[in-house]
Amino acid sequence: MTPKQLFERLRDWLQTITWSGTSNKIFGDAVHIVPEVPIQQLARFRSPVAFLVDQGFVCDPDHPGVVTQNFSLVVFVENLNDPYGECAMIGANRVASTSTGAGILDIEDAILDQIFNITELTAKLMLVEKSAAKQQKVAGSNYPSVMRTFSFSCLLGLY
Repeated sequence: MTPKQLFERLRDWLQTITWSGTSNKIFGDAVHIVPEVPIQQLARFRSPVAFLVDQGFVCDPDHPGVVTQNFSLVVFVENLNDPYGECAMIGANRVASTSTGAGILDIEDAILDQIFNITELTAKLMLVEKSAAKQQKVAGSNYPSVMRTFSFSCLLGLY
């Protein structure tokens, strides 16, 4: 599997994952493959949105058909009219089993187990490292937004 194939499969997979027990998609089409998170344009995206950020790959010197691919999954959530950011964290005015009003922690709970089982995508992908979630607030005032970053390294067999 090449890095391009990995990102396409991850994007397709993230677009199809659903809230538990429903057919309601968590992200739907709001999944993008990017070189870096487009902070200046976040207001244009429907919340929640996921970004797959390519962080490059390294060829294994001893095994020419193996590369270590690094990437991050960045999840962005905005919840309007909350000056403190609590709604963006834990959700508010949520429509049950949908993404409307969901907080970043709701989404994290719904996707983490599925992310860590990503090896089912192919026999040529092995998740070798994952980091703890990093959090940062990216906006304030009456439109608080939060973002979480999950970093991964995986081994890819190129043939």
